[in-house]
Amino acid sequence: MMILNYPGNPLPVLGTKAFFAEVVQFAKLHGILVVHDFAYSELVFDGRRAPSFLSIPGAIDVGIESNSLSKTFSMAGCRIGYLVGSEHVLGALATLKSHIDFGVFMPIERAAVRALRAPAGSLEAHARLYQERRDALVRSFAAAGWHVPSPPATMFAWAPIPVPGSARTFAMDLMEHTGVAVTPGDAFGRQGEGYVRIALVQPPDRLEEAARRIGAYLAHRRAAG
Repeated sequence: MMILNYPGNPLPVLGTKAFFAEVVQFAKLHGILVVHDFAYSELVFDGRRAPSFLSIPGAIDVGIESNSLSKTFSMAGCRIGYLVGSEHVLGALATLKSHIDFGVFMPIERAAVRALRAPAGSLEAHARLYQERRDALVRSFAAAGWHVPSPPATMFAWAPIPVPGSARTFAMDLMEHTGVAVTPGDAFGRQGEGYVRIALVQPPDRLEEAARRIGAYLAHRRAAG
Protein backbone atom coordinates (compact mmCIF):
# COMPACT_ATOMS: atom_id res chain seq x y z
CA MET A 1 0.00 0.00 0.00
CA MET A 2 1.16 3.53 -0.81
CA ILE A 3 -0.40 6.41 1.14
CA LEU A 4 -0.21 9.89 -0.40
CA ASN A 5 -1.40 13.25 0.91
CA TYR A 6 -1.62 16.19 -1.49
CA PRO A 7 -2.11 19.01 -0.61
CA GLY A 8 0.02 17.84 2.25
CA ASN A 9 0.39 18.06 5.99
CA PRO A 10 2.85 18.96 7.42
CA LEU A 11 4.38 19.99 4.06
CA PRO A 12 1.78 22.22 2.37
CA VAL A 13 2.62 21.19 -1.19
CA LEU A 14 0.42 20.36 -4.16
CA GLY A 15 0.53 17.17 -6.16
CA THR A 16 0.62 17.40 -9.95
CA LYS A 17 -1.12 15.35 -12.61
CA ALA A 18 2.26 14.33 -14.00
CA PHE A 19 3.30 13.00 -10.60
CA PHE A 20 0.03 11.14 -10.11
CA ALA A 21 0.35 9.60 -13.58
CA GLU A 22 3.75 8.21 -12.57
CA VAL A 23 2.21 6.84 -9.37
CA VAL A 24 -0.52 5.07 -11.35
CA GLN A 25 2.04 3.41 -13.61
CA PHE A 26 4.21 2.43 -10.64
CA ALA A 27 1.22 0.98 -8.77
CA LYS A 28 0.14 -1.07 -11.79
CA LEU A 29 3.67 -2.36 -12.31
CA HIS A 30 4.11 -3.47 -8.70
CA GLY A 31 0.54 -4.37 -7.72
CA ILE A 32 0.27 -1.62 -5.10
CA LEU A 33 -2.92 -0.13 -3.70
CA VAL A 34 -2.77 3.68 -3.60
CA VAL A 35 -4.66 5.57 -0.89
CA HIS A 36 -4.76 9.31 -1.52
CA ASP A 37 -5.72 11.52 1.44
CA PHE A 38 -7.38 14.55 -0.21
CA ALA A 39 -8.56 16.26 2.98
CA TYR A 40 -7.23 19.69 1.98
CA SER A 41 -8.64 19.61 -1.55
CA GLU A 42 -10.49 22.92 -1.20
CA LEU A 43 -7.95 24.84 0.90
CA VAL A 44 -5.88 25.99 -2.08
CA PHE A 45 -4.79 29.58 -2.67
CA ASP A 46 -3.99 32.13 -5.39
CA GLY A 47 -6.41 30.69 -7.93
CA ARG A 48 -4.76 27.27 -7.98
CA ARG A 49 -6.65 23.97 -8.03
CA ALA A 50 -5.55 20.73 -6.41
CA PRO A 51 -5.81 17.83 -8.86
CA SER A 52 -7.55 14.68 -7.73
CA PHE A 53 -5.59 11.45 -7.94
CA LEU A 54 -8.66 9.86 -9.50
CA SER A 55 -8.59 12.38 -12.36
CA ILE A 56 -5.72 10.36 -13.84
CA PRO A 57 -6.70 7.64 -16.35
CA GLY A 58 -6.39 4.24 -14.72
CA ALA A 59 -6.15 5.60 -11.17
CA ILE A 60 -9.50 4.15 -10.16
CA ASP A 61 -8.15 0.68 -10.97
CA VAL A 62 -5.30 0.97 -8.46
CA GLY A 63 -6.51 3.26 -5.72
CA ILE A 64 -9.02 5.14 -3.65
CA GLU A 65 -9.27 8.73 -2.50
CA SER A 66 -10.46 9.90 0.90
CA ASN A 67 -11.80 13.27 1.89
CA SER A 68 -13.00 14.75 5.15
CA LEU A 69 -15.51 17.40 6.11
CA SER A 70 -13.21 18.38 8.98
CA LYS A 71 -11.13 20.79 6.90
CA THR A 72 -13.35 22.01 4.07
CA PHE A 73 -16.41 22.55 6.26
CA SER A 74 -14.76 23.08 9.67
CA MET A 75 -16.39 19.93 11.07
CA ALA A 76 -13.34 18.71 12.96
CA GLY A 77 -14.39 16.28 15.68
CA CYS A 78 -17.45 15.09 13.77
CA ARG A 79 -15.38 12.30 12.24
CA ILE A 80 -17.20 12.18 8.95
CA GLY A 81 -15.83 11.87 5.45
CA TYR A 82 -16.07 9.78 2.34
CA LEU A 83 -14.12 7.46 0.03
CA VAL A 84 -14.16 7.24 -3.75
CA GLY A 85 -12.41 4.77 -6.01
CA SER A 86 -11.99 1.07 -6.71
CA GLU A 87 -15.29 -0.75 -6.19
CA HIS A 88 -13.48 -3.87 -5.00
CA VAL A 89 -11.50 -1.99 -2.34
CA LEU A 90 -14.46 0.07 -1.17
CA GLY A 91 -16.56 -3.07 -0.80
CA ALA A 92 -13.90 -4.67 1.39
CA LEU A 93 -13.65 -1.52 3.50
CA ALA A 94 -17.43 -1.36 3.91
CA THR A 95 -17.43 -4.94 5.19
CA LEU A 96 -14.62 -4.16 7.61
CA LYS A 97 -16.35 -1.04 8.91
CA SER A 98 -19.58 -2.96 9.46
CA HIS A 99 -17.72 -4.98 12.10
CA ILE A 100 -16.31 -1.89 13.84
CA ASP A 101 -19.23 0.49 14.40
CA PHE A 102 -22.84 1.19 13.50
CA GLY A 103 -22.38 4.45 11.60
CA VAL A 104 -22.17 8.15 12.33
CA PHE A 105 -24.52 9.98 14.72
CA MET A 106 -27.57 10.91 12.61
CA PRO A 107 -27.54 14.71 13.32
CA ILE A 108 -23.92 14.80 12.15
CA GLU A 109 -24.87 12.97 8.95
CA ARG A 110 -27.66 15.48 8.31
CA ALA A 111 -25.29 18.39 8.95
CA ALA A 112 -22.85 16.84 6.49
CA VAL A 113 -25.56 16.64 3.82
CA ARG A 114 -26.34 20.34 4.32
CA ALA A 115 -22.64 21.17 4.11
CA LEU A 116 -22.14 19.23 0.88
CA ARG A 117 -25.11 21.04 -0.65
CA ALA A 118 -23.72 24.47 0.25
CA PRO A 119 -23.17 26.90 -2.64
CA ALA A 120 -19.75 26.66 -4.28
CA GLY A 121 -19.05 30.25 -3.26
CA SER A 122 -18.96 29.23 0.39
CA LEU A 123 -15.96 26.98 -0.28
CA GLU A 124 -14.15 29.80 -2.05
CA ALA A 125 -14.87 32.15 0.85
CA HIS A 126 -13.48 29.57 3.27
CA ALA A 127 -10.28 29.29 1.24
CA ARG A 128 -9.98 33.09 1.07
CA LEU A 129 -10.15 33.22 4.86
CA TYR A 130 -7.10 30.99 5.14
CA GLN A 131 -5.33 32.81 2.32
CA GLU A 132 -5.73 36.08 4.23
CA ARG A 133 -4.27 34.43 7.31
CA ARG A 134 -1.41 33.04 5.26
CA ASP A 135 -0.63 36.46 3.79
CA ALA A 136 -0.72 38.08 7.23
CA LEU A 137 1.60 35.43 8.66
CA VAL A 138 4.16 35.55 5.86
CA ARG A 139 4.21 39.36 5.81
CA SER A 140 4.38 39.93 9.56
CA PHE A 141 6.88 37.16 10.23
CA ALA A 142 9.17 38.56 7.51
CA ALA A 143 9.00 41.96 9.21
CA ALA A 144 9.96 40.22 12.46
CA GLY A 145 13.06 38.73 10.84
CA TRP A 146 11.79 35.23 10.07
CA HIS A 147 11.32 34.20 6.44
CA VAL A 148 8.40 31.77 6.19
CA PRO A 149 7.84 30.30 2.70
CA SER A 150 4.34 31.10 1.48
CA PRO A 151 2.28 27.87 1.42
CA PRO A 152 0.16 27.33 -1.71
CA ALA A 153 -2.45 25.31 0.18
CA THR A 154 -3.70 23.87 3.50
CA MET A 155 -3.92 25.52 6.91
CA PHE A 156 -0.23 25.18 7.70
CA ALA A 157 3.10 26.80 6.94
CA TRP A 158 6.36 24.84 7.03
CA ALA A 159 9.32 27.01 7.93
CA PRO A 160 13.04 26.61 8.66
CA ILE A 161 13.87 27.70 12.19
CA PRO A 162 15.52 31.16 12.19
CA VAL A 163 18.21 30.43 14.80
CA PRO A 164 20.83 27.70 15.32
CA GLY A 165 19.81 24.61 17.28
CA SER A 166 17.18 21.91 17.13
CA ALA A 167 13.58 22.45 16.11
CA ARG A 168 12.34 21.02 19.40
CA THR A 169 14.50 23.33 21.50
CA PHE A 170 13.41 26.32 19.43
CA ALA A 171 9.73 25.40 19.77
CA MET A 172 10.01 25.00 23.54
CA ASP A 173 11.93 28.28 23.92
CA LEU A 174 9.38 30.07 21.77
CA MET A 175 6.54 28.80 23.94
CA GLU A 176 8.33 29.73 27.15
CA HIS A 177 9.42 33.23 26.12
CA THR A 178 6.63 34.37 23.80
CA GLY A 179 3.61 32.14 24.46
CA VAL A 180 3.53 31.23 20.76
CA ALA A 181 3.11 27.53 19.98
CA VAL A 182 4.58 25.86 16.89
CA THR A 183 5.14 22.16 16.21
CA PRO A 184 8.75 20.99 15.83
CA GLY A 185 9.30 19.34 12.49
CA ASP A 186 10.90 16.24 13.97
CA ALA A 187 7.51 15.36 15.48
CA PHE A 188 6.65 14.21 11.95
CA GLY A 189 9.88 12.28 11.43
CA ARG A 190 13.59 12.90 11.65
CA GLN A 191 13.70 14.54 8.22
CA GLY A 192 11.65 17.37 9.69
CA GLU A 193 14.54 18.45 11.91
CA GLY A 194 15.36 22.12 11.44
CA TYR A 195 11.77 23.05 10.59
CA VAL A 196 8.55 23.87 12.41
CA ARG A 197 4.91 23.71 11.39
CA ILE A 198 2.84 26.82 12.00
CA ALA A 199 -0.95 26.56 11.98
CA LEU A 200 -3.11 29.22 10.33
CA VAL A 201 -5.89 28.74 12.86
CA GLN A 202 -5.94 32.27 14.28
CA PRO A 203 -7.22 35.49 12.68
CA PRO A 204 -4.73 37.91 11.06
CA ASP A 205 -4.47 40.21 14.08
CA ARG A 206 -3.49 37.31 16.34
CA LEU A 207 -0.91 36.09 13.84
CA GLU A 208 0.53 39.61 13.65
CA GLU A 209 0.71 39.74 17.45
CA ALA A 210 2.56 36.41 17.41
CA ALA A 211 4.99 37.91 14.89
CA ARG A 212 5.63 40.92 17.13
CA ARG A 213 6.42 38.68 20.08
CA ILE A 214 8.66 36.47 17.98
CA GLY A 215 10.43 39.50 16.54
CA ALA A 216 11.27 40.75 20.04
CA TYR A 217 12.47 37.28 21.02
CA LEU A 218 14.69 36.93 17.95
CA ALA A 219 16.14 40.40 18.43
CA HIS A 220 17.03 39.55 22.03
CA ARG A 221 18.66 36.26 21.02
CA ARG A 222 20.68 37.85 18.25
CA ALA A 223 21.82 40.69 20.49
CA ALA A 224 22.93 38.17 23.10
CA GLY A 225 25.01 36.39 20.47
